[in-house]
Amino acid sequence: MEDEKQEKSSLSTADAKLLSHAIKELNISKKNVGLYPRNHPLTKESIGRAFRFLQKLFESKGSITLGIARDSLIIDGAVLDKETPALNEFALSLHSKGIAAITLSTTLTIEELFIFHELLM
Repeated sequence: MEDEKQEKSSLSTADAKLLSHAIKELNISKKNVGLYPRNHPLTKESIGRAFRFLQKLFESKGSITLGIARDSLIIDGAVLDKETPALNEFALSLHSKGIAAITLSTTLTIEELFIFHELLM
């Protein structure tokens, strides 16, 4: 029972990679939302890529809560790859807005991603 609980709360290596890709795409789409209108192809494409990575991740994990500590993203008590500039940049952008944690879940929509990015800008 304890092992089963641990499996559900920890992120697998494959899921950690998906999450890293999703956050990289979220970082790109955040920039695009700040530069271009919503209907611009670059904005739509980058938000779509981030959304698809998150949807794949949600297939194995219903929701993800990220902790933000200055330039680091933390999940399940572990720091995500601190050597990846895009992850650090995304963490800093959240931290600069006073965001200490964010939960992403299966109910997330593309529209909500747009709104989230607009709030960050």
